Amino acid sequence: MLGIIIIDMRSNSILLKVFTLLFFSLLSMNSTFQAEEKKIPSKCLYPVSIDNKKGFIDQKGVLKIKPQYEKAIIFCNNRGRIKLRNKYGFIDKTGNIVIDAKFDQASSFAEGLSVVTMNNKKGYINKNGRVVIPFKYIKASIFSEGYAAVKDNENDKYYYIDKTGNDIFKKTFDIAFDFSEGLALVRNNGKFGFINTKGELVIKYRFMLAESFSNGMAPVYEDGKWSTVDRDGNYIIEPTTEYDSIGMFNEGLAPISIKSKSGFIDRKGSIKIKPAYDRVFRFSEGLSSVDKDNKFGFIDKEGRTVIKHKYDIATPFVNGLSIVLVDGKSGYINKNGEYVWLPSR
Repeated sequence: MLGIIIIDMRSNSILLKVFTLLFFSLLSMNSTFQAEEKKIPSKCLYPVSIDNKKGFIDQKGVLKIKPQYEKAIIFCNNRGRIKLRNKYGFIDKTGNIVIDAKFDQASSFAEGLSVVTMNNKKGYINKNGRVVIPFKYIKASIFSEGYAAVKDNENDKYYYIDKTGNDIFKKTFDIAFDFSEGLALVRNNGKFGFINTKGELVIKYRFMLAESFSNGMAPVYEDGKWSTVDRDGNYIIEPTTEYDSIGMFNEGLAPISIKSKSGFIDRKGSIKIKPAYDRVFRFSEGLSSVDKDNKFGFIDKEGRTVIKHKYDIATPFVNGLSIVLVDGKSGYINKNGEYVWLPSR
């Protein structure tokens, strides 16, 4: 799943909630854990709404599965999560139900497994719907690089399991994120650090804030300054008070904010795109969705506007399509700014 960050320097909570719903419906990000960035297959199906029912189109906007579901998200691996009669299940790309809709919650499949919830407990199923790790967790992340972070009870700490459900490191954490590029962001006693796939603390607990690794570096915040570090914890971008925040790198650029405006820096910390936007997404497929004067459009890596600012909301591109919101209706555009599915409810 894609780990894409939006930097928002305003406090419009209603818009942010709508943005979050659209964003999660497109990318199926886990609500608790930061997923690693993965390449998405070239052929996906995208959810659309007709008369408040969800169906699926292909990349060209051709309706492939008729609207019949309460909820649906993009899927690319022949297992699409849908909601039917208030329960979650999975369909294949022909629309056939392959795992019955019987779960209270369900994640998309990652590394062959899905996190599912029944009776307020989480477990894992395989693509045949068989329970492979029992329902025993109050919190559980998707699998990433062979491991998942779980929590048995609300007052317990997180720990990591392998695909057999074994406590692999015999260590616990106040907060635990997905592995990305061989390292996982964890927190204990109010400070963040990083562990490797052996469970060893390779970057000590020293950061007040941090993001997962992407493009070989991680943004971190300590002693009132933002910087980025490499896998050994050495600075790549030296600590600075120039930026109010630094986001995760993607495609060689990272979002930054300065005095309530957002732009982008390169790997050396040089400003590549001047802070001129109220909200920005990380770059995806060469473009970034940015908000200027309450309208979203897209810029390229040189900061040139390539799709005009005319959308209430626009999500990052996934295989050439972006969800856009106009007057409360959602549709899809391609990278030329052309609609492949006109906004509908």
